[in-house]
Amino acid sequence: MIESTGSGGGLKLFCSGVGVNYPDITNASRRIKSSEVKLCAKNGVKDITEVKVGFDGIVMANAKNGPQMKAYPSAAVPCARQAGAGQRRW
Repeated sequence: MIESTGSGGGLKLFCSGVGVNYPDITNASRRIKSSEVKLCAKNGVKDITEVKVGFDGIVMANAKNGPQMKAYPSAAVPCARQAGAGQRRW
């Protein structure tokens, strides 16, 4: 089964136990928190391996022939740039 739960929700389910009623794998847009590792251990979930698959991002695009998109305030871009100090393109 595949569910959309968000990072915290997915890790909560993952750390709830072992067996057919619990997910064997989950994804998150952040590293697992120490409190989640403790919850996993409490419920018998051991040998957790984190694998970085990619990076989160937000893409805003529209068709070449479509109307120009104005879905965000221009003040949001400098805030996003400041938060993502390691970005390569804007």
